[in-house]
Amino acid sequence: MKLFGAPYDYGVLVEASHTHLIFLNSQLSGRDWLAGDGITIADLAVFPLVMLTKDTTISLSKYLKVESWVKRIEAQDWYAPMPG
Repeated sequence: MKLFGAPYDYGVLVEASHTHLIFLNSQLSGRDWLAGDGITIADLAVFPLVMLTKDTTISLSKYLKVESWVKRIEAQDWYAPMPG
């Protein structure tokens, strides 16, 4: 397969995504946000990347801390969903 003219292996990308989600899930263990006591630029920078999983076969259901974190961000009064 090719993406933007470059060859890629979808399975490798999915595996790498799961590796990153495992790490993110562990970073959210015992905390609500990635850095500090409230939402920061760290959360806002990572959030769109995590949301791209909705356009793939990757489910966040195995990553309960990540799922809760997503819900906390979506619950912010300023949050506006964007089509993917």
